[in-house]
Amino acid sequence: MQAMTESSGSPEFDRALQLMADHREDEALDLFEVAINTSENHEVRASAAAHVAGLLLGFGRPWEVSEFAARVRSESQTGSLGDLLEASACVQLGDFQGALEILGAAGPLVAPRDKWFRCSVAGMYAARVRALVMADRIAEAESELRRSLRGLSDTQELWETVASLAANDSIDPKSYLDALAPARLLDVFGWIAGGPAHGLDRIAEGLWKRVPGDVRVLAAVTLFAWRLDAERGLVWCHRLLDAGVTERSPLLERAEMVQVAPADRVRAASVGVLLDEERARHALETAVVLLQDAELAELFRATLDGAAILADSFVVAACSSSVRSLTVANVLVERGHLQEAYSVVVAGLQLPSADAMSAAEFDACLPVAARELLADEALRHNDDEVAAILLSVAVDG
Repeated sequence: MQAMTESSGSPEFDRALQLMADHREDEALDLFEVAINTSENHEVRASAAAHVAGLLLGFGRPWEVSEFAARVRSESQTGSLGDLLEASACVQLGDFQGALEILGAAGPLVAPRDKWFRCSVAGMYAARVRALVMADRIAEAESELRRSLRGLSDTQELWETVASLAANDSIDPKSYLDALAPARLLDVFGWIAGGPAHGLDRIAEGLWKRVPGDVRVLAAVTLFAWRLDAERGLVWCHRLLDAGVTERSPLLERAEMVQVAPADRVRAASVGVLLDEERARHALETAVVLLQDAELAELFRATLDGAAILADSFVVAACSSSVRSLTVANVLVERGHLQEAYSVVVAGLQLPSADAMSAAEFDACLPVAARELLADEALRHNDDEVAAILLSVAVDG
């Protein structure tokens, strides 16, 4: 959306633009629809329809776009913006034939224009490239992308397309890196940092291989590397450290971010322990508390395998209920840590939640083979009560 410097004459439209600036898209959508039917200015009506179409695309509702794209065409001097919106909807719907019928498979396109809706001819070329890829016309798509980047190398839409297609291995991004001026690298990654992380990583890796040690690439990587899997995040962390950048650690940032799934945060912390044990330990403890019961066993095994030094923190954070304690104890038995497992079981049975456990839950968390080993361990500690509990659970639940 382009900044508005004066009133459009439509209170609904102006209010909708403000709601967009405040990230209140649902409310804005309703007011834009009102403006389409109430404004006396054809430019406002066209822009309102374009905004509705754009929001519908963002909401993943491309099947509703066609009527608003048609309204944009009817209110505009050219049909370019309507074509862009409808072609984009076709791409989202997987209708590459429809998109190519609108945009053509080759040749120049007319730049769309709107006072308030952000649009560019680069978006039209990007939609065409995506449609050609979907049609499996890869050579044509690559030729179109190279040609477009030669003339429009500083455009968000085309680099978003490179990242998106690289993410699913439709193209090799190294073929397009000549179009990315080093001085513009941070700007471009700033625009596309929300794109597919794997695609962004492939672009950055291609740039790194061209100029190893380029601090501009490292700066760009910090914009998205926290979204990478733990292994790739660790690669960039080491490169940052080698360059003397100690204040940024994308992997540990991933482990600490609340918007990342707790399981992924645990995995990141388990790998990130190689970089900073204290920070990784705190991040792991914070994330383990948020894990679902069903996730505990797998992630505890992974922690024991890759970051055993954090096992104590995992156990303390995980064992907040009897079910969770017995689940953790079972993994410890699997790994031959009977004494530690016994301690965890004792603590778990002392929790108030133990009284609410059914025999079936007990058996699911701690199978009979593990219970028998733990009962023997309890007897070695002269703990007849715990041994009796473990041996009294019905095998069939």
